[in-house]
Amino acid sequence: MDDELEVRHAAWALYVSLHLLAESHTGGQIHTDVQRGTLSDLDDALDQLDQTQAMLSRSHPDLVQGIRSTVASWEEHPTDRLVRLLPLLDDLAEIAGASLPSLLPPST
Repeated sequence: MDDELEVRHAAWALYVSLHLLAESHTGGQIHTDVQRGTLSDLDDALDQLDQTQAMLSRSHPDLVQGIRSTVASWEEHPTDRLVRLLPLLDDLAEIAGASLPSLLPPST
């Protein structure tokens, strides 16, 4: 697999994990029993970030740092965490190739 495709896959995996974290903001955290104990959406996001950080940091170090900062301070910033996370999700979607164009055609 070439580097660009690996970066896209890493961005998509992190996007999905962070999207679930954003969803938990309104619906509450989902806790999953695993061999290591119980994991929440926040734990999953941190785990996915750890798994994808090396790949994404090569070409998008500022994005990775922004995501790490936002996720690490998730509990301390309940009022503005989505405002901080959504632009990062947009960036990940663009990297993954899953984003809408910045200008949509007019609807009729």
